[in-house]
Amino acid sequence: PEIKSILIKSLHTHGIFIEKYIKKNKKSMSNHIFIACRALLFLSIYFNKFFEESNDWLEYSLCKINKYFDTTFVDGINIESSVSYQFYLLLDYTRLIYILYKNGCKSFMTSKNLHDLTNIFNISKNFLRNYNNKKSIPIIGDSPVELDFWNSNYDLDDINKMMQYIFINEKDNNNLYLSDKKGMVTNKECGYILKNKSDENNYMQFLFRTKPKYNTFHTQNDTNSFNLFYNGIDWITDTGFFNYGGELRNYFKSSIAHNTVVKNLKDETCITTNIIKSDLKNIIVESKYQTYIHKREIIFDTGSIKIIDNIDNIDNIVDNNIFSQLFHLHPDVTIKNTVFNHEEKDDCLIELEYDNKLIHIYSKRGYLKTYNGNNDPKIGWYSKDFNNITSTNTISFYKKNVFTTSFTTFILF
Repeated sequence: PEIKSILIKSLHTHGIFIEKYIKKNKKSMSNHIFIACRALLFLSIYFNKFFEESNDWLEYSLCKINKYFDTTFVDGINIESSVSYQFYLLLDYTRLIYILYKNGCKSFMTSKNLHDLTNIFNISKNFLRNYNNKKSIPIIGDSPVELDFWNSNYDLDDINKMMQYIFINEKDNNNLYLSDKKGMVTNKECGYILKNKSDENNYMQFLFRTKPKYNTFHTQNDTNSFNLFYNGIDWITDTGFFNYGGELRNYFKSSIAHNTVVKNLKDETCITTNIIKSDLKNIIVESKYQTYIHKREIIFDTGSIKIIDNIDNIDNIVDNNIFSQLFHLHPDVTIKNTVFNHEEKDDCLIELEYDNKLIHIYSKRGYLKTYNGNNDPKIGWYSKDFNNITSTNTISFYKKNVFTTSFTTFILF
């Protein structure tokens, strides 16, 4: 009894502290606030007989969580622009409402919230892929893990079962479950275009970033960048995030660490962006940076992806300008062979290999330079999880001393 009394008193003190923390940060909608609200809600449900504040805590935490849900999750994507943070909160949120439902707290269970949750869940499923026979999600924004995010505590099958339980018991919402989207998902507000394509032998996931960098902690300067996942391999990848501070943190957040076009290998923040076209065959996005405009067109065809980059300089400086079209490779991917098809070496075919599988990158009229972190500490790094860093190859097709220029590059399967 004495230990029980001490524990109850400790939990009560903890609940008071959590409530003060949430109210002190009342304007914040960060994932930390969400977790604090979740903790307060658990205390109010499981220890409601011990705390006189339980009903107030339940009402307050539900109100904050609903607000967080409405303002943070929009059309399936987290405004912090990190896929793994989105998944983390989605899974947590689903478990939360499942616990609420089983404990008779149905104030959350509105048709709107159920519909929103289903939409988020169905879009989120499109991000899942198999990497070396493991369930995984792509690295986009701050992503704490590379492959092992889906563990026994956060399994998609558990989410399926919980959502089925809720919807089966809510007579008016049986039609909401498993309305999946296929092929292409375009999210203009949060800035993702996700294309999945599969047949009997091949699976491709092409994830394109279209939104200027938010003023939030977990976003990165990755506008007009893309990831290419094909046949179980992360060929052209996001480089990760390393940790939450320091010079390397700044590198991984920069445009230089992403698969886009950069000027003079310096980080420039995108100011505005416009999705001109987005369908199963074409993506066209124009983005304005501080000193140049970058229009990128992606053309999907059988056996290939064509990338056309048009660059317009807007600072009236030509001398010593170098524009580089960057492709960051996963560390497991090696550059097996390079063939130049032009005397000036501005036309080349690069063969990439992983586990005896090959793809090719062909550049028309772009000079080739490759980087690796071991040889050039400013570029060519990859971070698969927190405080973990390894060197990797970065391919650059570049042009110098130009005012207006373009790149045409093919990825061949």
